Amino acid sequence: MRGRLKYSESRVVIFDFDGTLADVIPMLREIYAQMAIRRGYPVIDDPTFRKLQNGSLKDAMRFIGVKPWQLPGVMNEGRKLFYQKRKEVKLFDGVVQLIKELDGAGWKIYILSSNSPTTIRSVMRREGIEHGVTVLKRPPLFGKAASIKKLVRKYRLDPNNVFMVGDEVRDIDAANIAGVNGVAVVWGLQTELMLKKARPYEVIKTVDALRKLFSNLGLQATQKILLK
Repeated sequence: MRGRLKYSESRVVIFDFDGTLADVIPMLREIYAQMAIRRGYPVIDDPTFRKLQNGSLKDAMRFIGVKPWQLPGVMNEGRKLFYQKRKEVKLFDGVVQLIKELDGAGWKIYILSSNSPTTIRSVMRREGIEHGVTVLKRPPLFGKAASIKKLVRKYRLDPNNVFMVGDEVRDIDAANIAGVNGVAVVWGLQTELMLKKARPYEVIKTVDALRKLFSNLGLQATQKILLK
């Protein structure tokens, strides 16, 4: 009989980038406006944007008129325009401190994003926190769950100790499919109402609250080790 799988005791946090760590929603809207002119997409004004925030990504695709087979080309063009603006990318207040604290507390930190790893590394390097973070290979738009599962298998991680943090329903869906903890943040793309419907482990309203969540989780993990 085989013995039970021995999990790593590593505590792991996987962050989305756009809208979770990086305050880029206004920039993404500017990029969309540029592409809309060239591609003939509809204008997204503020009321329309708020309406789309309460829908799914597929709802947004239908509104814009993007076919699934067109999506890779659209995403590639968007990433190139984003890269040109990379020096304008700002992280949300408190994110640098959050990353440093997690790194100092022994958390394994990853970024899993549809954005370009090159762009993300450039921003993290500029902020002086690239050494504590591993940027994973860019997944397909709806492929984050497979990437998380691969990471869990590779390092024999305990899914209970893995947290996926994101601002979109697809981030929380990916966490649930992969069997890890999905943490929804409400300062990004989608609304709190939509995120709650995805059944996250926790809904977080500020970066400071996110820091406190991981600080408490770290203390709980330390206590468990001491009690062994």
